[in-house]
Amino acid sequence: MNTDQVLHVRLDPQPPWARFQDIIVRLDSGELIAVAIETIAEPTGATAVIAYARAVGVDGKTRIGPDGLPIATQVQRPYQMTDLQAAGLHLIDLQRDCVRAVLGEPTNHFFTDAADHDERVRLSIRNRLRIPTMMKTIVPVVTEHS
Repeated sequence: MNTDQVLHVRLDPQPPWARFQDIIVRLDSGELIAVAIETIAEPTGATAVIAYARAVGVDGKTRIGPDGLPIATQVQRPYQMTDLQAAGLHLIDLQRDCVRAVLGEPTNHFFTDAADHDERVRLSIRNRLRIPTMMKTIVPVVTEHS
């Protein structure tokens, strides 16, 4: 798959219920997702990018999973600006890949190694959305006692 191919569309205009820090997108599967990103300075001198994604209904309320918890995910990636510059990258490259990771989309520079596979699966809001469907397809095993 082409890593430049996005699998979501930003709603334009944004819904009136969107929180000021959120960008509302529609996944190619039809679900609405509120995405937010922030960049914070850490006491160590590093900086961290944090991307959040939460499934929302057409009213903007966070969707709740069968476990009673919000269907949401986030990733935090610390970095040193000198490391980004040495790799020929910019802060926007890290921010985009963090957003793509929580949306379950291909990334270009980060989360790309085979060793990152499990993390990408865990971070994906798409996988969090599949959990209710997966739970419905689990067939209980009934055993008879003699």
